[in-house]
Amino acid sequence: LTSSDSDASALHKQRVLAARETDTVVTAVFSGRPARGLHNRFVADYDAPCPHQVLDPDPRIAPYPMQQSLTNPLKKATLAAGDASVASMWCGQAPRLATEDSVEQIVARIEQDLATISAVI
Repeated sequence: LTSSDSDASALHKQRVLAARETDTVVTAVFSGRPARGLHNRFVADYDAPCPHQVLDPDPRIAPYPMQQSLTNPLKKATLAAGDASVASMWCGQAPRLATEDSVEQIVARIEQDLATISAVI
């Protein structure tokens, strides 16, 4: 997501690179499906607990893809204004591992790590 080869917005990349694991949350508020993203004002104001979202859906959150269609215009407008407080900022559970390296560099590092681990096992 934060790779120099990614098409993610600069604002999204900056937020992920600055995030810690405690800054992420699983939410369905943006798309109607549970996904991990960065906590922000929109999540704080409108989110419901997500672990049982499928079994016990929150009536304030429309099913996917309707919820996504409802929140996309808000996301586009706020991102255009440089505001990430109400836009979905998807992120994995370990943002501290994010890097601005190219995909080529990331893959080379993974290959090296695998070779090192294989040599030990």
